[in-house]
Amino acid sequence: MRNLQFTYDLNPTLIGAIGIQGLAAIPPFCSFFCGYFYIMARLDNKKVRQQIKDKYKGRCAYCGVDITKQMQIDHIIPLKRGMGLTHKHQCELNKVENYNPSCSLCNAKKRTFSINDFKDDIIDDIRKLSEYNPKFKLLLRLGLIKISKLQYDKILYFERLGGRK
Repeated sequence: MRNLQFTYDLNPTLIGAIGIQGLAAIPPFCSFFCGYFYIMARLDNKKVRQQIKDKYKGRCAYCGVDITKQMQIDHIIPLKRGMGLTHKHQCELNKVENYNPSCSLCNAKKRTFSINDFKDDIIDDIRKLSEYNPKFKLLLRLGLIKISKLQYDKILYFERLGGRK
């Protein structure tokens, strides 16, 4: 992660609680609340966003749709899943390696799911549609749509490309 710039949102009244020297001890990519002091670090957006977009050549990592104009960034291991981890391990969740490019639809659907929970949720949606949705059932009966046997390890776009992230 070279050539990244960091900016800080600091509460000026609280800087005195730890002193300017204390700032040097705080990893610049962390976001945390520590008693008297709150710091939020943001990576330089353009460089990082381009790195993430290039991971799958401007396509959503989950469905493969072109996202060159509107990309959202998804945490592969969601931040919410990091609760209870040590501070060092929580920081790992905010590294570029834990980001995937995503379209808005996939990002909203994945929410705080892990990759496997996300795939299970997609499979469950297909099951529910085929069992309970009359329009979907009719389309199936008419042969206008088909449910093919899914390969669990090939559901998402990045998996079909051979990646496992």
